[in-house]
Amino acid sequence: MRCAIALFSTLLLLPITSSAQNKVEIEDLAHHPLESDFPSGGILKMHIRSAEIHIVGSDEKKIAIHIGGRKGSDSDDMKANFERIGDSGELRVTGGPSNEVTITVQVPRSSSLKVQIFAGAVEVKDI
Repeated sequence: MRCAIALFSTLLLLPITSSAQNKVEIEDLAHHPLESDFPSGGILKMHIRSAEIHIVGSDEKKIAIHIGGRKGSDSDDMKANFERIGDSGELRVTGGPSNEVTITVQVPRSSSLKVQIFAGAVEVKDI
């Protein structure tokens, strides 16, 4: 009987655990923009390669990354990795051409951000 109760309890908790964590990896970010659910008020760490970077607040409960610029939109080797655990997330953007790249990151308006960028023009708006 104890085994049946333990198994039933585990099955009830399984959907809760899996919905609180997700991982998204994109190998060709310029042609396949990344979008993933992210809670309003969450804590987001970003490690983004050098570029012209726009971090924009939104009313949507998701994170989205789009690539542009003269060379960025043609690049097929920019990568993004996003991992979310509960209300926290970590985003990494790597690869691509050495210049003329624009990266736009859309996040919920009330997010707490920690951004690490080696070099580039960075604009943070509506956060």
